[in-house]
Amino acid sequence: MRNWLIGTLVIAMACPALGVVVVLKEGSDLSGINSDLADAFDAVTAADVVVVQVDDTAWYDRDDLNSSYGDAPSWGNLQSRHLFKFDLSALPGFAGSTIEVAQLRLTQSGGNSGNSCAPIITHDWDEATAKFFSPDGSSVPGWGPASDSKFSSADYGPLVDTGWDGFFTGPSGGVYWGYLTATVTADVQAIADGTAPNYGWFVKTGNRSLLSSENEYDGYRPALFISYTPVPEPATLALLAMSGLIFIRRRR
Repeated sequence: MRNWLIGTLVIAMACPALGVVVVLKEGSDLSGINSDLADAFDAVTAADVVVVQVDDTAWYDRDDLNSSYGDAPSWGNLQSRHLFKFDLSALPGFAGSTIEVAQLRLTQSGGNSGNSCAPIITHDWDEATAKFFSPDGSSVPGWGPASDSKFSSADYGPLVDTGWDGFFTGPSGGVYWGYLTATVTADVQAIADGTAPNYGWFVKTGNRSLLSSENEYDGYRPALFISYTPVPEPATLALLAMSGLIFIRRRR
C-alpha cells in the first residue's frame, strides 16, 4: 500500500510539470550551435530538434532595389530588414503552456554592426509573397493584403538589442562568422496564451549578412530554442483523475 501511494503521488506531481526542450529549425543538424544560450539548452542534441517550416526573407531599405529574397541561402549586408517565422503547430501541449525561456538563434557570415529584434504584430506573411512594398495593393503581392502600405515601425513591436557571441571562422572560411541570440520568451508566451499571433520576428541589422533556412550549412540555419511546460493531454489528465479515485477508494 505504501509503495503504491508513493508511486501515485510521484505520477500526480510529475506529469503536469514535465518540462520540454525543443529546437525548431529546418534540418536536424546542430553542429553549429555553441554555448552562448540559456542554461536550459546546454544539453540539446539532434533528438531535441523538431523539423518545421521556417519562413524567412530580407529587404533592402530602398524599395527600388528590392526583389524577392524568400528563397535565398543568405542575405548580404545591404538587406538590413529580416523576417523570421517558425511553425509552432507541431508542438504538443503548446497552447496554454508555460514558457520557461525561448531564444531565437541566427548565424551571420559577415558584418559587425547593428542587431535588434521585435515581434511582428500586424500582418501575417510568407516568404514566397512578402515584399517591402506593394505598388498597387491588389494584384502585386506585398506586405499588406490589399494594401500599398510599406513595412514600417507600425508593423512591429519595440526593437530590443540581441545578444552577441563574437566572431569565429565559419565552415566556408573567414573570420566574420558569428551568432545573434534574441531572447523572445515573452513573445512566445503571448503566442502560447493566444494573446498574440504567430507572425514571427523582425530582425534589423546594420551591415550583417545572415544565413537563411535555405542555406547549405544545415547546422547554421535559423533556430528557435524553447523550454516549456506543456498543458497535459486529455489522456494524462484522465490517468491522474483515475489515480485519485483509486486512492480515495482504497482509503475507504
